[in-house]
Amino acid sequence: MKPVREVNRIEVLYKDYKKQIRILSLIIFIVAILGIIACIEGMKIATKYEALKIENNELVKANEIKNSIISDLQEDNIKLQEMIK
Repeated sequence: MKPVREVNRIEVLYKDYKKQIRILSLIIFIVAILGIIACIEGMKIATKYEALKIENNELVKANEIKNSIISDLQEDNIKLQEMIK
């Protein structure tokens, strides 16, 4: 009688562990999918950041050129005013 009870107990434990393994496998799968989604979103954000950084650098250069042109025009204006006097 004892061995039969022991076998039944082992079968119940085995079924319980099998169920827990399935649940843990599902949880691991969900976490892995979420990790992949997070990585993809991170790559999208990094790409947008790099594009904005390049655009910002171009705008800074354009602003420097604009300021240089304005400065040159102001100097030319001063020279022309001196020539007129």
